[in-house]
Amino acid sequence: MHDGDTGIRDRILDEIRTELGRRASSRWDAGGFDPSLDLYDEALGLDSVGVIEFILHCEQQFDVVLPETFLNSFDKTVGDLADAIAEAGRG
Repeated sequence: MHDGDTGIRDRILDEIRTELGRRASSRWDAGGFDPSLDLYDEALGLDSVGVIEFILHCEQQFDVVLPETFLNSFDKTVGDLADAIAEAGRG
């Protein structure tokens, strides 16, 4: 990953962290945010519909369309989402 890519990814992760903080359960600690956290981890407090809604929100927020293969996968992390958004933004 290039330095510029890292900066973009970090900005995307910051925005994701902020939005997750708005949506997540009270058990989730934004200060302990970990990009390796699975999108379906119960610590985020999002059910499967909530995860899809969150991903769709991110598509709108970042003005990207994520590949269908990403949307159909249940083993993605928060970091994977940031990477997919960064990649889609380049395309």
